[in-house]
Amino acid sequence: MICLRRRSVSQNREGVVLNSSFENDLQWANRLFHAEVWPMIKDTIGGGYLESNETDKSHQSKILDMAAGIDAWQICPDGVQSIGHRVQQGDKDWSSFTIRSARDSGAVTEYHKRQKAIEGDWAYPTLTIQAFAKTKTGPLLSVGVAKTADIIGYIAGHPNEVVERRTSNAKFKVVFWVAMRRAGYKVVVVRPEVQQICKPPTPPTPPTPTPHQAELFPAQFSG
Repeated sequence: MICLRRRSVSQNREGVVLNSSFENDLQWANRLFHAEVWPMIKDTIGGGYLESNETDKSHQSKILDMAAGIDAWQICPDGVQSIGHRVQQGDKDWSSFTIRSARDSGAVTEYHKRQKAIEGDWAYPTLTIQAFAKTKTGPLLSVGVAKTADIIGYIAGHPNEVVERRTSNAKFKVVFWVAMRRAGYKVVVVRPEVQQICKPPTPPTPPTPTPHQAELFPAQFSG
């Protein structure tokens, strides 16, 4: 069991002290998620509306965010489910889930926290949503959604297909959406250009019959 202690400084979920740059990144990502990502994806995953833990300043919301990695709640008429979300900015659409797996400081990472939560039946985000945007204000390149337990299970069961990338002070496991689908897991993927292409065509406006046509062919022009 992991017990919490109050933090006297600004820290993230892994107990790492946050600098102002990191906090600014959280702010733009959270804004973009609510303004662009959620409206794009919500109908694909059951609709409803979103309640954010990251904008709610209550002590309970902070605990759920910091300890369980729950960023928001999807509220539907039939039930409620928890969401963890991430937005990455850059020119390339990586079409993948990324989860921090190691820190040079030795701090416990979100990957190990999710493993422990799933194994121990503790709280964790039911869904993971990851989006890629060209800039901090958009446009969106792609959004992927999967069950968090499926992502963790895929990493454990397919270690040779999981890519590991390193930043200056941490390692991330990268799970490509297409690889998860190929392994039989459900991954919802939405891209703006696909949404545009998949819109049903506008039906043509029926011709207005002349009085002579309507008289000769009443069935054809009866509506």
